[in-house]
Amino acid sequence: MYLKWAASYLSTMLPRFFTSFFACLAFLVMSVNFGYAQVDESPFRIGFVLSGGGAKGAAHVGFLQALEEAGIVPDYIVGSSVGALVGGYYAAGWRPDEMKDLLVSDEFEMRIKGIAPWEFGFKQGEANPALFQVKLASDGGSLKGNLISSLKMDWSLMKELGPAEGYAQSDFDRLMIPFRCVASDVILKKDSVFSSGNLAQAVRASISFPFYLKPVWIDGKPHFDGGLYNNFPVDVLEEEFQPDFIIGCDVSDSIELAKTDDLASQIETMITRPQKRVESNSHMVVIEPKMEVETFDFDLLDEAVNAGHLATEEMIVEIRNQLLARGWSPKDGTKTISEKRLSFKENLPQFEIGGIAVTGLKTNQKAYAESLILGRVKTERTEAVERNLFLLVSDQHIGDVQPEANFNDSTGFFDVEVDVKEERDLALEAGGNLSSRPVSVGFGSVRYSRFGRIPMTLKFSSSFGPLYSTASLFGRFDFHGTLPWAIQPYYLIHRWNYTQSFSTFFQDVRPSFLVSNEMEYGLRWLIPTGDRSVLEFHQCRMQTRDFTYPNIDFNPADTSDVERFSGWVFGFEWSRNSLDSKQFARRGNKRLLKIKRFNGINDAVFDNSNLFFSRIDSSSVAVSFYRIGADFEHYFVTNKQGLSLGFKGSLRLSDEGVRSTYRSTLIHATPLEPMPGSKSLFLEKFRAFNFLSLGGVFDVSIFGSRLRLRGEYHRMTSYSRIMDTSKGPKLRENKRNRFMAGSWLVCDSQVGLFSLGAEYFQDELEPLLIEFSWGYRLFQNSMRR
Repeated sequence: MYLKWAASYLSTMLPRFFTSFFACLAFLVMSVNFGYAQVDESPFRIGFVLSGGGAKGAAHVGFLQALEEAGIVPDYIVGSSVGALVGGYYAAGWRPDEMKDLLVSDEFEMRIKGIAPWEFGFKQGEANPALFQVKLASDGGSLKGNLISSLKMDWSLMKELGPAEGYAQSDFDRLMIPFRCVASDVILKKDSVFSSGNLAQAVRASISFPFYLKPVWIDGKPHFDGGLYNNFPVDVLEEEFQPDFIIGCDVSDSIELAKTDDLASQIETMITRPQKRVESNSHMVVIEPKMEVETFDFDLLDEAVNAGHLATEEMIVEIRNQLLARGWSPKDGTKTISEKRLSFKENLPQFEIGGIAVTGLKTNQKAYAESLILGRVKTERTEAVERNLFLLVSDQHIGDVQPEANFNDSTGFFDVEVDVKEERDLALEAGGNLSSRPVSVGFGSVRYSRFGRIPMTLKFSSSFGPLYSTASLFGRFDFHGTLPWAIQPYYLIHRWNYTQSFSTFFQDVRPSFLVSNEMEYGLRWLIPTGDRSVLEFHQCRMQTRDFTYPNIDFNPADTSDVERFSGWVFGFEWSRNSLDSKQFARRGNKRLLKIKRFNGINDAVFDNSNLFFSRIDSSSVAVSFYRIGADFEHYFVTNKQGLSLGFKGSLRLSDEGVRSTYRSTLIHATPLEPMPGSKSLFLEKFRAFNFLSLGGVFDVSIFGSRLRLRGEYHRMTSYSRIMDTSKGPKLRENKRNRFMAGSWLVCDSQVGLFSLGAEYFQDELEPLLIEFSWGYRLFQNSMRR
């Protein structure tokens, strides 16, 4: 009975069971299909692509700003060269207005020109008139391959992009905007696309224009500017992200014939691969800002930003219409770009340095580099290390410094690896001053460096010309510890030939009425007292030999007077210099204080004739005296391109007495030489043992160009006048005021300083000087002068 009942039950229920089962199965299938349809309706995605173009790439900032203002923001961004620079900062959370402020700042100008924010007087040698310098390797003779130092750019990228990369854990998809950076692999002759790794290094590689910046080595290969092989990487954006719509900003030019007088144009033409033309279509809009800006016009970045903003504004309506036609909604996403940026930046770690490692040097060299980097690092470690890296690269034994920072999750700090390259050991310099007067001077030097446990430098230099000749041999040994210091043994000789003539190329030159010879050798000890200040102690043996005639209108056949000094000089000198130029500065300041003690024997053979008889006398006396000197120079710039006002002053004090003759006394007296012309003349009225000089300077740019108008006025008060009497030279203790003034047209070009000017010297025999000059009129310092 039970079996019959079970069979009857199954025959009734089984059909119902299978019907319900297949109904549920169909429902599940429909549910899955429905869910798939929902996933397929993904949010509308927009990709931005930014081209290379040097200074023109600043237009990308205006492009981004205009689109943000219109509510159009990217979901992805790809850039090459300067496009990678702008795109990288945008992906790291920077606002367009922040980027614009950076681009037009003095800070960015320093980066693009390779100017260090610190200058270290302790590491800088004495200023010389060199116009050109070539660094070679003594074993191979290879030239240095980059024009500017990249340390300022490297550090800034590391500091400003490092926190975003640390938060994203080196994954560019986890930045505020997913980002791709394009550089050029010159080994494989193709573009390299970076989607992860060190963000600062990737961007730095993409902007490494050949011969301008050093390449960045990644995975054992040098990477250069991304614009060489892919200057407008639309293909990278499509392959990496597959956006629904693309908006591009293209400021790259088609390759044209190189300009014969433009080196940058020639290099760009030789190394850049032709790009496939990309134009707007149904799923892409390409904006091409028009501007009068060239690749290296970095002083016109503000114009480029505005051009990018204007060109994008004009296309906003068309862009919005195309986006709406393809299904875009301005309300896509739950956060605005401002909210997204704020949320992203709130989570970024602070850029604080933890560990430091030095690579690229031998063991003893590494110890020297570490002593410079870590010296005096106690508080504010990050700022101190930054400063010390610039101290390291200022060392003449160091060729290049490339820091790389990586975020350490366990410590919360950035560990920095500093790759240091030794400088080429041979340096050649050439320069001088070419004048329309017969006072031109040529200059050349050779420097050899040996980077060992105690770095050593040996330098020979020479100047030669009708007015001035010198030869010098300097050595230097550097010691770095708790207190850095250096020692300099040296030997130098000078020769001056003064003629009482303001002649030009087209006039005869009178014979020399005064010839001065100086020789000194000794030691200098140098100690830094600040970034730009140095304290120097010196001890040297000095010998001088001067030949003079009693009168300017002399007969060359006459016997000259001879004055000799032989003795020791001891003293110290403190100096601080932040002037922006070796001659005709318009920014910065200079301070100098020096005290010297002279001890020696003064010998003389001179004509002591009078109306009644002719007689040659001689003398030999022991002399001992001190000299105190102080100089200052300071400039105030009223605006970036306009007027600069300055002040100069000099003070000299001494208990020195007269020599055997009037002219030999003048030779030993200190000259006032604040202007270029005064350095080339023997100005009798502007030489004294005790005087005070104060002067004013104005320097104004003409129409914002390199051409400047400069004027100077100096008033000298001498407190002990040197008098020529019938009984020989005398010192008269009374004040006498005189002035000198000058005005010049100045052009500070890439090949040196050009000037055309006139100078006036009160009470001199020939008070007016007119001169055209190219180069720098700088003479080797000596203990007597």
